[in-house]
Amino acid sequence: MSGNTKENYYTSKEFFEKVLRYRRLEGTASEYMGIEITDVGPGWAKGELAFREYHVNPIGSVHGGVIFFLADSVGGTAASSRGSRVTTANGTISYLNAAMNPEKLIAEAVELKAGKNLLTYDIYIRTEEGKLVAKATLEYFSLHMEI
Repeated sequence: MSGNTKENYYTSKEFFEKVLRYRRLEGTASEYMGIEITDVGPGWAKGELAFREYHVNPIGSVHGGVIFFLADSVGGTAASSRGSRVTTANGTISYLNAAMNPEKLIAEAVELKAGKNLLTYDIYIRTEEGKLVAKATLEYFSLHMEI
């Protein structure tokens, strides 16, 4: 930890680069789905979904499950920013607008609460033009295992 205290380490650029590497592992479901985590900081994260033809549902919009997958991936990254591996405990999502063949969707997670065991985040999913497609609230359980 280069002489930093543990507290300082969990807010350092070095730590957040480690979180990005951890969340960008090759061969994961996120990679297959076209999700890239683009940025992370203390209690927040951003990511993108590159649109692929197999993301659509029968009406031609991005499938709700794909949108939830993006929200969960970005929310999990934000929760991981607190220093521990996490697993999803609970989640709800409101689909607000159809995403009809966007080039990409952009998600941003915002921390609501970081408790000892449960961490809660709001995740906003938008098109590149800024249209709000969905808003999710997800809770993650800390496994108390370092990243």
